[in-house]
Amino acid sequence: MQGEEYLANSPYLTFEATNWLINRGVKLVGIDFWSIEKHPIGPEGEPKHVLLFNRDIPLLHSLTGLAKLTRERVFFIGLPLPIAEVDSMPVRAVAIEF
Repeated sequence: MQGEEYLANSPYLTFEATNWLINRGVKLVGIDFWSIEKHPIGPEGEPKHVLLFNRDIPLLHSLTGLAKLTRERVFFIGLPLPIAEVDSMPVRAVAIEF
């Protein structure tokens, strides 16, 4: 787990950025940091997660190797672990450039 200072200085998505992604018709949001929410999470919970999830837009965080991608769009496969009755889990992330 990262320290409090790291979390407090982590990048996050603004509501404007989240809505911009939604309005562009994204099918999935993948990020290379720990959350799209500003730290610390307030009493409102995770409202940007809710914005995405209410529109059936999955969110993947803590992705690695994104700098190796050379195209703006990729075919993505998220291979989940066989875990039942959970609302999130790790995946083996595969991006295929075409």
